[in-house]
Amino acid sequence: MATEFTCTLCGRTEAQQVDLYARKSKRLRDDDHRREQSTDAQTEQGHRWSHRHGYAVRRVWKDIASGYKNVKRSDFDRALRALAAGEVPAFWAYAIDRFSRKGAEDLLKVIGKARVIFDMDGLDSNEPRDRPECPLSRSSARAPRTPPLRGWPQGS
Repeated sequence: MATEFTCTLCGRTEAQQVDLYARKSKRLRDDDHRREQSTDAQTEQGHRWSHRHGYAVRRVWKDIASGYKNVKRSDFDRALRALAAGEVPAFWAYAIDRFSRKGAEDLLKVIGKARVIFDMDGLDSNEPRDRPECPLSRSSARAPRTPPLRGWPQGS
């Protein structure tokens, strides 16, 4: 019998696990029009994505901190350690700029360690179409989202 994993958000079982990462640069009031990108909204979207693709959410990592400045993002650092240790086979983030605005510096820490999905950018490290060129500059993570970015390193 195949192993099944229980989603920590809803209790549904799936054949695979994924960790979600949500980040917001600052705290917002409940009535702020920018709430659609809140960590809760990002988590909800990641949760929907996970079940559409046969994954149970293992853990949700959240930070309220800048993705560019040299500030401590404790959940981000713990998520990267979990990926490096092989604790989870897939990692989902709402978008590259929610993951990090440092470009390849942080991006290269996770590519090849697990399946990595940047949902709003339409990037999935399992998709060959997304691997031709990696967004290596800081500007690629800071640029406004226009067309989906393409790019992952060749290989793994």
